[in-house]
Amino acid sequence: MRIGEGELTYEVVLGWGRSASGMDLGQAPGVTKVNIKGVAVDSQDRVYLINRGESRQVLIFDKDGEFITSVGEGVLADPHGICVGPDNRVYVVDRETHVVVCLSAEGRVQLTLGNMNRPSPKQSGTPFNLPTGVTLSSEGDIYISDGYGNSTIHKYSSTGSLNFSWGGQGIHPGQFNVPHGICVDAEDRVYVADRENNRVQVFDEEGDFIKQWQDLTGPSDVAVDKDGNLYVSELAGHRVSVLSYGGDVLARWDSGSEGTNQFLAPHGICVDSLGSVYVCGVGEGKRVLKFVRKS
Repeated sequence: MRIGEGELTYEVVLGWGRSASGMDLGQAPGVTKVNIKGVAVDSQDRVYLINRGESRQVLIFDKDGEFITSVGEGVLADPHGICVGPDNRVYVVDRETHVVVCLSAEGRVQLTLGNMNRPSPKQSGTPFNLPTGVTLSSEGDIYISDGYGNSTIHKYSSTGSLNFSWGGQGIHPGQFNVPHGICVDAEDRVYVADRENNRVQVFDEEGDFIKQWQDLTGPSDVAVDKDGNLYVSELAGHRVSVLSYGGDVLARWDSGSEGTNQFLAPHGICVDSLGSVYVCGVGEGKRVLKFVRKS
């Protein structure tokens, strides 16, 4: 059951999302309702799902969808974005409380960025007003997209000091209209899903604009693989696009592709070391899908 149009093709792993989310198999103890908003993988290809259902926490599975453990319950109120560091520390954007929380692999809070329940003035450019995404550089710097109440990217040191911010509301290069998902590639270039401007922008580590991809519809999240290919979940486009750094469309599939029923509103995306793609959806498409690369 191969899907995708373009140079690369994929195969959906039937049932992975249902079992991993606990929707029918109930593998995650104590999880009675799921609402997965984001997905990430660690260096061992374990899969981290942020749940905004009745149990607000991070659910951790192996690549086959077997439940391992959960962290963050009682700490997180409105998890929205996630990344995992090389030391397996978990960074979670807690949107409605206007903070980013760093958890140890065991779930202990090690760092909190922002002021809990105290948003900055809307569109002030200062952290945070309804932040959206988080990612790490190779040096451990923390980049945060501050997207719903601001139009800004913030760069923090690994110890939590604010280095600088850039952006502002607008349509020009370096400006944003709901910067939503964010990731960093092997060269520490920063990719931002500029959702309402229907584009992905990329910057150097100083926040200087490099280039953009515009053939997109409501990009909600971004990921980059070891070959430098860009993976984009398109919330309004109801599809996933895989693009080369030069801009070629390497693969593209949508809710009409075989095996992707309920793939209606892809919200989060990540890619593991084998090139497998994980996508989580919101709205009526609340599920997690795994796509294995076949060519």
